[in-house]
Amino acid sequence: MRRPIQPKPKSAEADIDVALLKDLERQSLEEIQKLRAHERMDARVDIAVRPGNASDHAVATIKATTNDISAGGCAMVSPVPVCVGDIYRLEFDRAKVDVPIVFARCVRCRLLRESAFEVAMAFFTPISLSETKKDAQQSLLD
Repeated sequence: MRRPIQPKPKSAEADIDVALLKDLERQSLEEIQKLRAHERMDARVDIAVRPGNASDHAVATIKATTNDISAGGCAMVSPVPVCVGDIYRLEFDRAKVDVPIVFARCVRCRLLRESAFEVAMAFFTPISLSETKKDAQQSLLD
């Protein structure tokens, strides 16, 4: 036999509502950005994406464009999907940003539209963007 559901006392419901509202307030864009490990910088930079394994280096290069870069990774738009979990060798356009070749793991790939995929990469070694910010930040958004 089923027992009827006992309503919670009004004060417990009110406490839960207040806690939920406070949690929702903490989910603002500014609060989420404060939780990031690295500050992101909007940047439109051409990038060559190749497999990280030396034996797969002859595989065709994917030409993509970054949306943003941080010391710990980057987001880009690619014309083809990139396999999540795989390791890639990234070569940035050195004319726009002075970043050496880095190795990164693909952590997200989602379809934006036909022949456009949003890809997120996490670098294995953090990079320095301090010179880029000073010298080339204006040209990054061109």
